[in-house]
Amino acid sequence: RGGLSSGEEGGAAPRGKDQREQKRQRDRERREEHEKLKQREAERRRRRERELEEERRRYREDDSARGVALVMMNDIRAMFKELHSSIVETEKERALRDEKYRRERQTRDERYVQERQDREDRDRKLSDEREERHWRLLEEREQKYREEREER
Repeated sequence: RGGLSSGEEGGAAPRGKDQREQKRQRDRERREEHEKLKQREAERRRRRERELEEERRRYREDDSARGVALVMMNDIRAMFKELHSSIVETEKERALRDEKYRRERQTRDERYVQERQDREDRDRKLSDEREERHWRLLEEREQKYREEREER
């Protein structure tokens, strides 16, 4: 009995430590992904601004109303394109997070089922041993009783 409880306690501490380390790792990965996303968006924004500035410079040289309208249309188009790519990127990240959560949840559920099954097996084995010991003692007592009766 003493061995079981100390084994259980010894097993609980590293598992908790592993879970904390896994959580720290997941948090680190999320921060890194977030930083990468911010860098990509900043790079995209800088590239867009360079392109727009170049277009504006070209259209300023051609000082026509048509040029101004084209600049505005291109600005609007670029804005929608950036918005769309940002939405797509966000959806991809959400899908990856959902899939990661689903896998983690499935792993946790499988571990829970396995632990429950192990516990039930252990309990069943102990119960079978107790029952077997009970019947053996009962049989020994009955045998002893018969022997005493035969002696009389």
